[in-house]
Amino acid sequence: MKVQLQKLTSQAYLNMESSRERYQNLLEQKEAFAESFRTMEIRFNAGAIKSVDYLVSKGK
Repeated sequence: MKVQLQKLTSQAYLNMESSRERYQNLLEQKEAFAESFRTMEIRFNAGAIKSVDYLVSKGK
């Protein structure tokens, strides 16, 4: 019973760490997408890209 409890606790900890890492990765991805869109918006406002390209970048 004690060994099973240790296994369950270890698995729960590993799941928590995995979830935290995935969450951090998603936050970084969100920031990267926001920066990419900001760059496309600047290029669109400067006339360097077409509206279609701008709209595609907005849909990410």
